[in-house]
Amino acid sequence: HFLLQLRETDRKGTSFKNKGTCIMMDLNDKHVKWEKEMDYGSDEIKKLGKHLFLTKKNKTYALDPETGNELWNMKNDVYFADTISRIALCYPFSPTSNKLIAVNLNTGKELWNKKLDRTLGWNNVYLYNDSLILISVNGLNGINLATGNSWKYEAKTTRQDIGKLVAKN
Repeated sequence: HFLLQLRETDRKGTSFKNKGTCIMMDLNDKHVKWEKEMDYGSDEIKKLGKHLFLTKKNKTYALDPETGNELWNMKNDVYFADTISRIALCYPFSPTSNKLIAVNLNTGKELWNKKLDRTLGWNNVYLYNDSLILISVNGLNGINLATGNSWKYEAKTTRQDIGKLVAKN
């Protein structure tokens, strides 16, 4: 599969408009599987592993990559998805929320939630093994994807306060 995002240009062709189309192509038979109209000023498509998410008006839709049809939706923004455990990690659509939420990728239902301060932003995320994820945010956080059990090594990982930067902008 190949996900292609196209944007319309102005009449002169010198700048992009926010309107466009997202197209999923099958590279084997070179045919378009599906397409969706997009407003790139507010909509965003994320491909995380084999999973496809469309964010639109503070709502995230899990899409079937084969058909483009909605599988489920939620009012959270996806940050990480693991194909093996079938779990995604999300935050509510609020730059000041520190509520990390794990959802089942098959259903979109919440599995667990916990406080994970992201004021300084995530620096990186690593899948350590089939159940443990390491998130570099205000130090190092180890989280069991299935249970939400965690440990933390606190350390300042950046100088810039992302929350204040977002609020100012």
